Amino acid sequence: MKIPEKILYAHEHTAIDLSGPKNNIDCRLDDFDATVAEYRHLVERGVVSIIDQTNRGMGRNVAYTEKVAAAAGVKITHATGYYKEPFLPPECYALTEQQLSDIMVRELTVGIEDTGIRAELMLSAAGTAGSNGTAFWMIFRQSIMRGAPGRPRKSFIRKMVDKIRRSPLLLRLAEIAAAWLATELLVRITGTDAQFRMIDFRLMFVVLIGTVYGLNAGVLSAVLASVSLAAGYLRQGTTLMLLFYAPANWLAFIVYFVVGASCGYVQLRNTETARFVQEENELLRKRLEFTGNCIRIRWRINGCSAARSWAAGTALARSML
Repeated sequence: MKIPEKILYAHEHTAIDLSGPKNNIDCRLDDFDATVAEYRHLVERGVVSIIDQTNRGMGRNVAYTEKVAAAAGVKITHATGYYKEPFLPPECYALTEQQLSDIMVRELTVGIEDTGIRAELMLSAAGTAGSNGTAFWMIFRQSIMRGAPGRPRKSFIRKMVDKIRRSPLLLRLAEIAAAWLATELLVRITGTDAQFRMIDFRLMFVVLIGTVYGLNAGVLSAVLASVSLAAGYLRQGTTLMLLFYAPANWLAFIVYFVVGASCGYVQLRNTETARFVQEENELLRKRLEFTGNCIRIRWRINGCSAARSWAAGTALARSML
């Protein structure tokens, strides 16, 4: 078979790092000189362009890859997208489908990170076994169809709902507003029933919001409950002067703010404690991973000189500090 004069090498990984999930340091490729030598050999055989299919979360290094391309004299095309479990980055579990789509679209249209180099294709192993194929194909389809002609326009309400869902702050405010309206509805419905007159639904609202959302939300819920209570006094014929100049009327408002701030503070402390424990666990995981790598390196150089063995022992000892 005659080899064509110009060849496109369609699948390569110039730099890749899967050593973490695979727990094997051999799954990391970052040997600059050896990679340049191999690529020059390919250029001599007629390869003029290489498609680098290293996705997000796989140790992609665009700046390094561009240096390899310049040294080897070959064009390298970069990709965006995601591989499959367990090689998906944390963002795949923390962000929404829309946010993941925005990341890939930005890398295709603006550039990858701060390099200014755009990805020219989008790849994924989402359809393979063991990966969340359905969700990722939806994300990829959304990215590809962004701005496609003939796409039906969303209604104003749908756009607002999508905007709220994409913004954690707006979503939190919407949930607080919905809980406040539900509280007001309960107050209105049960206002004439004797069995509910001893139940303060507004105080329950303040406790719930402060406990779930934290200090700022607890204070906000106290403000809303106070506004609602003041409106209730006004509906009963109490004037603003009597409401604010009679100390006996201040008690309920004070209780709302004290309870909201207290519940919010407790929730904030619990959140900080959980974050601290998570960071400590992550630090311990990295140290354990580093220690394991040092042990494996020591095994490999076990037959080498005494100086190398001493160097491996020193690195292992430092990792345990």
